Amino acid sequence: MHATLGLLQKFAPTVAQAHPTGEAFAIVRRMLQERPRHFREILADGIASTTPEGDDKPVAYKMKKSKGKGKAEVESIAVPEGHPFMSGTFLKKRIIPVLESQNLVRKAWLDAVPGSSLAKMSHHQRKHAMWVIQEEGKLAERWDAITDPSLTLPTLRRLGAEERAAKAEAAVKRREAAFNSGREERTERDIMAWADRPVGFTTSLERKHLNTRRARARPIKEALVAERAVVKAEVAKALEADKKTLSKIASRVQKSSAAAVEKSAEAAKAAAEAVEAHRAAQAAKEKRDQELARRRKAQSAEARKANRAKEAEGKAEGKDKVPA
Repeated sequence: MHATLGLLQKFAPTVAQAHPTGEAFAIVRRMLQERPRHFREILADGIASTTPEGDDKPVAYKMKKSKGKGKAEVESIAVPEGHPFMSGTFLKKRIIPVLESQNLVRKAWLDAVPGSSLAKMSHHQRKHAMWVIQEEGKLAERWDAITDPSLTLPTLRRLGAEERAAKAEAAVKRREAAFNSGREERTERDIMAWADRPVGFTTSLERKHLNTRRARARPIKEALVAERAVVKAEVAKALEADKKTLSKIASRVQKSSAAAVEKSAEAAKAAAEAVEAHRAAQAAKEKRDQELARRRKAQSAEARKANRAKEAEGKAEGKDKVPA
């Protein structure tokens, strides 16, 4: 029986899986360009924007498990047949994730717009997870490409691959954050695959090749090696700091020496100029003294000459007065 079912399932004709269309992305873009919206608002307003006036609102009721016992009747938005959204689940899991992976939309916690259906459904004031459009720079070109009515399946497959990569990266980041915050502990295989794993530490899986004694002693040995490495790094850091301090001191000494040499040169220059000025003053004084001495000598010579002339005249007059 099971073998028959397996063969039927294996050779059953494959059903083409529906994929989002450019029209569905365009509806989401149009809704979010008006204002940020909750998922239910995107679904309801997107359906209402393509439903002719006069038709009933796309609201249906279905039985859903409630918090208490039994099931309760809750409001559900019915998607018309042939609508680009196809279903609420399709919008949530196939359309919006593609836009989010392309950074075309982002989720933000905002207050409901007064008077909107979301505000009427909320019994108390609280923030809601709203989708906000992003169209800055080259994102507008990306929007134009994804809302093209002739959007092909290969393009969607590429976007789907990017979506899965984005989800995987987000999951890795969430797990890494949980490890860093202490909410979760790394398993040995997580430690082996950890990119920022400390060098020199092994897990018990990596110590399987050792005998019991060596395996028990290896963690202590690794801790000692790590401690020595820390001490060595601190010593190297201290030496580097000492080198920088000595370099600064040498630089200051060199600058002060250069300043002292410059001051000494200026002082020597000033002293040479003072000596030169003193020598010039001495030469001028000697010249003045020589000139004064020459003048005094000339005056003395003239005075002696005048005295001799007077004496000669006196003698001549005396000879003339002697009686015959």
